[in-house]
Amino acid sequence: MVRPSANVVQLLSPSVLPSHATLTSVNMRVASKLFLVMGFGYIFPYCAMMQPVDYWTTLFPNFNLVFALSCVYNVANILTFVVILWRSRTPQYSLQIVGGFAVQVVVLILVPLSYYFLSGESQHLVMVLTSTGVLAIASSFLDSAVFSLASLFPKGALENVQLGI
Repeated sequence: MVRPSANVVQLLSPSVLPSHATLTSVNMRVASKLFLVMGFGYIFPYCAMMQPVDYWTTLFPNFNLVFALSCVYNVANILTFVVILWRSRTPQYSLQIVGGFAVQVVVLILVPLSYYFLSGESQHLVMVLTSTGVLAIASSFLDSAVFSLASLFPKGALENVQLGI
């Protein structure tokens, strides 16, 4: 497992950034680039699942998978986000961000690999829809943590998260 350098961890640690603190221009540039990557990274799996419309139509000719993917993703994402808001604890940035990205990577690897160990069309359909739900849950944790963390930084950080999307 690759561990971020101590400087990156310190840079993204909210305890290092009290409300009266200022960032140097170098640190802010690094933070802005990291937030840009996080903004792109957390929305990428959704795009990866929604883009191959022709592929899904070929695999599931009798089922409108694109609509089902969109519904599963949005329902799972919104329900998870409501639970996160209802829970209303202090976010655990490292766990939510690293954990969210790790889950997304694992799911994006498992979806194509599932065609080697699942045999029927219905099994593939369940795998794709379940994977989409898991991606949505991970994205919800990422979304809340990334935007929350970016809001602790000067305005350029939040703008870079949105630019990454």
